[in-house]
Amino acid sequence: MQASPSGDEAPVALVGNDGVVGVAAFMGTLPEASRALVIHPGHAWRLPASVLSSEVPGPSQVLKATVGYLISLTSQLSQTAFCQQHHNVEQRLARWLLNAMDRLPGDEVAIDLGELAPLLGVSADELARAAAQLVGVGALVCEPGRLVMPRRAVLEAQSCGCHVPAEDVVRWSAPAPD
Repeated sequence: MQASPSGDEAPVALVGNDGVVGVAAFMGTLPEASRALVIHPGHAWRLPASVLSSEVPGPSQVLKATVGYLISLTSQLSQTAFCQQHHNVEQRLARWLLNAMDRLPGDEVAIDLGELAPLLGVSADELARAAAQLVGVGALVCEPGRLVMPRRAVLEAQSCGCHVPAEDVVRWSAPAPD
């Protein structure tokens, strides 16, 4: 979440099993100006940046992985900004759900629809209408505390297509295993 001087916040990226939070600290720069918000239960690792800088896996491997992730994150940020300006709420919801599915195991996200509205920058009513459209075509099931995406292909068809360019960069920038 990125904050304005007045305290308003907006989501800027979705991080899951594809990346890390706190890259600025690892790179030895100023602390992150944004904050992370956990929206789905699961497992994560937390370690001081000093552990990463000790180059346990080897400096080139850590650097390649970090730079690859930064390229991927920059692409996601750019695509999100474009999507917010050019696509309707239903398309943006479908894109967000596809991004979440790529970063979580299974086909569900542990979040209420009402909690998702501020993350997409829309009113609860707007999001409810968009979700109803996705439910109507079989791309989404809304249950208390979780959203289930039973048919990915249908969800992709309802999306604006912004999901694909960002995911292509993720695949391209991921370091090849040694």
